Amino acid sequence: MERFLEVQIKERYFVVGDIHGCLEDFRELLRLIEEKYGKDYLVISVGDTIDRRAYNIQTLLFTLQMYKKDRFFRG
Repeated sequence: MERFLEVQIKERYFVVGDIHGCLEDFRELLRLIEEKYGKDYLVISVGDTIDRRAYNIQTLLFTLQMYKKDRFFRG
């Protein structure tokens, strides 16, 4: 297999995983990213966005809003 996945991303991106429905922690991470790097970025999720914590639905809705704004990609 020569190439499994080829992606061309022009903006700054951050790879996250294991959010597990921890919406407030995820929002804090995004706040820190924006504070240091600005608001023009893409979050690439490598899995486990929801499944364990109390805010699964809210986390899902939040990431869907980000996706609609082309700021969240689920690989």
